[in-house]
Amino acid sequence: SGIVVNSNLSTLTFDYSTYAFNFTLPSTTIAGNYKLRVISTLPVLTNSNNNVVLTVLATSAGAAPTLSASPASFSSVNSNISLSATGCSGTVEWLKSGTAFGTGNTISTTFTQTTTVSAICRDASGCSSLTSQIIVPFNCSDAFEPNNSPTAATPIASDNYISPIICLDGFSNDDWFHWIFNGKKYFVKTRLYSTNTTAGEYKLKLTLAGSTLTVETITTVTGQYLDTFLNLYDSDGSTSLASDDDSNGNGLSKLTFTVNPCPLTLGLNSPSNDIPSSFVSNVKASTITATNKINNTATVDYRGQNTITLNPGFETKMTTGGSFKAQVKGCTDTSN
Repeated sequence: SGIVVNSNLSTLTFDYSTYAFNFTLPSTTIAGNYKLRVISTLPVLTNSNNNVVLTVLATSAGAAPTLSASPASFSSVNSNISLSATGCSGTVEWLKSGTAFGTGNTISTTFTQTTTVSAICRDASGCSSLTSQIIVPFNCSDAFEPNNSPTAATPIASDNYISPIICLDGFSNDDWFHWIFNGKKYFVKTRLYSTNTTAGEYKLKLTLAGSTLTVETITTVTGQYLDTFLNLYDSDGSTSLASDDDSNGNGLSKLTFTVNPCPLTLGLNSPSNDIPSSFVSNVKASTITATNKINNTATVDYRGQNTITLNPGFETKMTTGGSFKAQVKGCTDTSN
């Protein structure tokens, strides 16, 4: 006899000779001793109420430990962070992104991306406290930031280019670049593949062999894995020309695209096809029509096999250096 505190705590349907029951008592259960009844439907058996005594030692969880990280954030992949917990008289158990990785009031571990760390305090009887959490953010930056949009794109002034180390610290961190070929601007965007992708460092490589453009993300450390995604866009910054996920191995990306060294018609508009300062650009087409702007110190040569038309809006801005020439010549004419 007695008052039923809770029923249907746990159910097993398999034919084991030894059973392990796991259940959680309701928070309203007070401390004390309780009898536990176990019922079997096949075979039909019920244990005596006096056989099993369940003792509840505490009726509420202890206070959650207070967590801290040193340093509080990091800017390099594989950084070592020291984690500390105070306010626990028992054993602190740590979890990183939901996975247990150690115990103790102080513990060190390596971080590669923004990570949520949690911990509980477990007392001598095995009861655990409420859970505490702390976020350790990955705040990386590089010399190109902010270059998170086409209007802030980093210029690539070479047909054979390898960048310094670049950092992607989250899915929303896009890195934009622009490259000019035959007077036309192309945009390259790199990003992490998904919201679950580990942040990391990479280099961007661009090469032009004949009319084949190759753009790739490459490692900064041999054997490094980084899941990137590459896009190549037209001069408007939105029309997709090519893309790639992981053709370069280890999650890295590599795309190719065939550029036209001498199109029949070429329209160069502003601001999409403005030539930045210090750029060298040799533009060739059968017919060239331009309203773009050529900035100070740029060196530009327009060669139109049939016609070159410089419409209102076209402007050269040379004040301290650079040059501009417009010549009616064939695309294969190498004379100056």
